[in-house]
Amino acid sequence: MSRPIRAVASACLTTALSVFTCADCSAQADELSVFEPSLKTIPVPSPTTIDDYIADRAAAARLGKALFWDVRLGSDGKTACATCHHQAGADPRVVNTMHPGFNAAFSSTVTPGAKVPASIFPTMRFANPANRFSSVLRNIDDVAGSEGVMRETFLGLNGDLTEGCEQQYEPTFTANGQAFRQVTNRNTPSIINAIFYVRQFWDGRANAWFNGANSSGPVDTGARVWKLNPKTGVPSQVQINIDHASLASQAVGPVNSAVEMAAHGRGWVDVARKLLSTKALSTQKVSPSDSILGTYAAPDVGLTLRYDEMINAAFLPHWRSNVQVSPGVSMTEANMSLFFGMAIQEYEATLVSDDSRYDQWIERDGPSGGAPGFLSDHELRGMRLFFNLDPTLPPTNCRECHISTLFSVATYAGKNGGGGGQNGAGAFPGAVDSDGDGFPDIIDDFPTDPTEWIDSDHDDIGNNADPDDDNDGIPDAVDQFPLNPLNLPEGEPVNPNAEFAPMPIAFMPDLAGMLKRTMTFQEPPLGFEPSVRLLNFTLTGEGIRVYDPYGKLAISAPLPARSAFPCNFTFAPEVPAPAIGPTAALLIDARTVNCKLSLSISLLNFPLGNYRVTIDGVDRGTLSSTPMVIYDEGFYNIGVRPTTEDIGLGGTHPDGTPLAVSHRLYTSSFLPEYGQLWNGGSLTPRVNGSFKTPTLRNVELTAPYFHNGGAATLEDVIRLYNRGGDFHSQNKIDLAPSMLAMDLNEGHISDLAAFLRTLTDERVRDERAPFDHPALTLPEGGQVPAIGTEGRAAGCAPAVRTFAQNLLIVDPWVGDCDRNGLTDTCELERDSANVDRNHNGLIDACEPRACPADITHDALVGGDDLTLVLAAWGSPAASANGADIDGSGFVDGGDLALMLGSWGACP
Repeated sequence: MSRPIRAVASACLTTALSVFTCADCSAQADELSVFEPSLKTIPVPSPTTIDDYIADRAAAARLGKALFWDVRLGSDGKTACATCHHQAGADPRVVNTMHPGFNAAFSSTVTPGAKVPASIFPTMRFANPANRFSSVLRNIDDVAGSEGVMRETFLGLNGDLTEGCEQQYEPTFTANGQAFRQVTNRNTPSIINAIFYVRQFWDGRANAWFNGANSSGPVDTGARVWKLNPKTGVPSQVQINIDHASLASQAVGPVNSAVEMAAHGRGWVDVARKLLSTKALSTQKVSPSDSILGTYAAPDVGLTLRYDEMINAAFLPHWRSNVQVSPGVSMTEANMSLFFGMAIQEYEATLVSDDSRYDQWIERDGPSGGAPGFLSDHELRGMRLFFNLDPTLPPTNCRECHISTLFSVATYAGKNGGGGGQNGAGAFPGAVDSDGDGFPDIIDDFPTDPTEWIDSDHDDIGNNADPDDDNDGIPDAVDQFPLNPLNLPEGEPVNPNAEFAPMPIAFMPDLAGMLKRTMTFQEPPLGFEPSVRLLNFTLTGEGIRVYDPYGKLAISAPLPARSAFPCNFTFAPEVPAPAIGPTAALLIDARTVNCKLSLSISLLNFPLGNYRVTIDGVDRGTLSSTPMVIYDEGFYNIGVRPTTEDIGLGGTHPDGTPLAVSHRLYTSSFLPEYGQLWNGGSLTPRVNGSFKTPTLRNVELTAPYFHNGGAATLEDVIRLYNRGGDFHSQNKIDLAPSMLAMDLNEGHISDLAAFLRTLTDERVRDERAPFDHPALTLPEGGQVPAIGTEGRAAGCAPAVRTFAQNLLIVDPWVGDCDRNGLTDTCELERDSANVDRNHNGLIDACEPRACPADITHDALVGGDDLTLVLAAWGSPAASANGADIDGSGFVDGGDLALMLGSWGACP
């Protein structure tokens, strides 16, 4: 079977339990079951104690979907969770979605309230997109975030259960004397497949355990909820920790954020009092065929159910009661955060996109490649690049972080490594497979051994090539239980916490240490990575020798002569070094990609010290084994922006506790979520500027990309990785060691992007169940229509546009004159009796009005209309609330002239 094709000077990113047995820097992913399985094979994570809280999971999901899409959740009555997550679980909006970034000043072409100019993307641009050392043409620290709410102070609930708020001055989002909604300082991640993440938010602050009150989980030791004693009927405060519940931890964060959804000072009791006695989604249309809500959809708007009824149906009685827990506050009101978090998680757990073209391909791909033609040659080349398999293509580092069927190491599946699916023979159409094991000879280290796929420890290294078959750090030769990683007799019970308490930390060399452990040579021409040395000598076949710090020969390894390397050939042995240590090895990677030879030599698990290296008897320098560093697995600094601008995982919880588990371990080896952990002997944490590795599923639809939203296209994302990050030298202390320049050309980049688009589930694009939803009026104008089970096309809604398309489009409402999210021609064809009552072939709502300056529709053009025009002066039509009278796209003098010219009673 295949030894993985290593990227140049690749980095070992390994869990703590396998730190001494990491067989290769990409061995997490690329050995036996080369390709990832279908997502359909992965169970959806669920709290083990769910039945202690929820009486009816379907009812809880129904409650969660209603809450998620209800605009009344926002203090302004216009902002729902879905406002920032309404397309592919993310936010494609391009009007008033820029934050000024670290320097608190917008770039010259960005204005609050205005459409985002396409010309600022990517926000970092080089003269040569492949070379981070070339001239910088653009460097913008502005962030493409999500539009939130106006800056306001909460005064209380009004009699009609709307919120009384007082607007506050916000200089950052004010232009020409007009205040605009605030914008978040990070890009909005997608909620689709988020149930699989161990932690949530870019900085991981939403804990894997939900405490019922906030995002911090067990870190907040004072968090409590109320529970009713079933015998006495008396409520008391209790501490809870619900596993597998990071989505619940995340959900309760934005609701009372004074930037995202709420007026400052609003709390959960206020939210409860505002919503509980009201009909769910009372101002929004719900499709009668909605996959979760349809049965309860009212004929006009909303559901037939009240929120208190939905909570009673979903949750067990001992968590809800009208008994007062403080003056005027019921237990149900006090536990609103618990209900909200768990219900939202139950809804979001249904949003699993497991039917992409990649899933369909791998399900069809048998040992002999059973899906010929299903993916194009373009997509297959990109796949081979991504999985780092094709010796005719440059090596890549994609799989350092984007592993598992979720394509993210930050997921539960990712914690267990990658692979595990079919062998993907179909990725090599027509390739020879001598032993018939489904692995073409081109990627098969044992092309005549059909049994090499046996892999007891699932580390993607076959037992015949694995010196530690259970991956427990004890070599098979001395392991009493060589196939049991827990070293327990057969039948011994496994730790019940293991599934939902994956090891949160890992160890790796930092960038400087990794470069000291590895020497890389390459025949000319060299690429742009300065750590690569010129291979200006001819290999004679005498081999490699490594000498220990005392000058004694430690290991002698073979290396063929240059003449033995045909084009597109790989020689990549892992040579044990028992004289150095039981798991020490020398990693050699010699390959000819399109006849150009590169050679990489790396130390693995060598004791600290300096090791002299000779190649063919000639001294070629020294490799150094330096201390590893500790980090939170799944979170990496990849040099998108300078670390100083946003320290990400290096930040803290509200009480000052570090967000990073590795930082917390530095001061205490006991963590309430995980118990006692080994911190690597007080190794240095390297987490500043690190952000969570996102899934690549549906990535085609979830732009803008990165935590700062700095890239609008997949191609620009790949270009950043290809040049080894944009702020490599500035971030070198915390930079992930795999962030080294690759040698991809624009054709390779196009191939990779084509493969990534195969990860799109077409149900997500068309919003078919389970991705259907209620209607949603956007604060800046226009409407997302209610979509039923059958999807957008069946409901007269046009195809969704990507963020990049939205940047370039001039009028997003062409063909949708009433801005209801439905195409006019389809509405006229299917529903003319209701939308064209006078049968003139026009949508009634779009017919010219006799008095267009009467914005308030009171048959009079007067002071109230003038007030609206002046309040919206300079605003784009989308956010002008009808004040763009002449349809020019902005509120300006033309609108004022029309108004003054028609002053008085309408004709």
